[in-house]
Amino acid sequence: MDSTAWPWFEAVASRLSGLAVVLLVVVNAGFAALVAVRRDRSFVNRWTRPLVVADAALVLVAGGMPVANWMVQRVGGAMLALLPDVAVNAPAEPVSPGGE
Repeated sequence: MDSTAWPWFEAVASRLSGLAVVLLVVVNAGFAALVAVRRDRSFVNRWTRPLVVADAALVLVAGGMPVANWMVQRVGGAMLALLPDVAVNAPAEPVSPGGE
């Protein structure tokens, strides 16, 4: 991966993690407010499973993006180190020593 792509990926991963944490708080606060207002057991029974699934997805995104960022930087950097250096202006055909 090009070294200029790393800061971009790090910024995207950071924003996505932050957004997942904010959504986790908003979704759970909204659910708690609705439970407090409605006080209906059927509402809780109906919406607890989708809430748990949403929470799990948001926690995985919030925790997984830093891990993905680390993997891209470490593993991607190690993979780039294994590639041979290729000159950008290398001729398309090999040149003979005599210049012919």
